Amino acid sequence: MASTSDADFSLRIATSGDVSVVMQIVNEAYSIESDSDSGVAFKTGARFPTSEEPAVFVDNEQCIVACDHDGKVLGTICFDLDYHGDTSQGEFGPLAVR
Repeated sequence: MASTSDADFSLRIATSGDVSVVMQIVNEAYSIESDSDSGVAFKTGARFPTSEEPAVFVDNEQCIVACDHDGKVLGTICFDLDYHGDTSQGEFGPLAVR
């Protein structure tokens, strides 16, 4: 993906080396869903309990990461444009940033 030199970040398709950081960023951002002290919890576990689901997004090139100038991943968005085999629907998310 293209980036400009004056941007604070660049975007790229996630690689297999990004699966663990994608999982970490998403789980940190979505932790409010399962934090009983938050007052809004409605889940009992992490958004990605294992690396299997983020790995599927990454392996299918359905995950984009935003990186700083040093290459550190700052955020991620996963997507599926063939939602459960239906190309007339899509799924956008999870979206998470640090």
